[in-house]
Amino acid sequence: MDTYPTVYSFLLQCAQESTSNKRSRDLAILIQKYEGHFFHRVLHTALKEVLDSCGYAIIHDAFYLPESKREEAIEVMNEEALKFFGWRKLF
Repeated sequence: MDTYPTVYSFLLQCAQESTSNKRSRDLAILIQKYEGHFFHRVLHTALKEVLDSCGYAIIHDAFYLPESKREEAIEVMNEEALKFFGWRKLF
C-alpha cells in the first residue's frame, strides 16, 4: 500500500465493484484480460511495422523475435507502455 498507492487503490476499487463472492478470482480474470489486451492488441499492433518482415511470436507475455530487432522492439514496447500504463521502463 505504501510502495504502490495507485495500484492499491485500483485493486481496492476492483474488489469493491465485484459482485461475486470470489473477488480475488474476478480480479485475476480482469488482470489477465488487461495483460492479454496489452500484449496481443497494443504491442502486437505497435510492433507490426518493426517485425513484419521477419519471423516473430507472442506467447502469453513474451515476445520471440530476431536479436537484430531487439533494441528497436524494446524502444517501441517502452513507448507503448508509457501511453498505456504511464510508465516507460517496463521492458
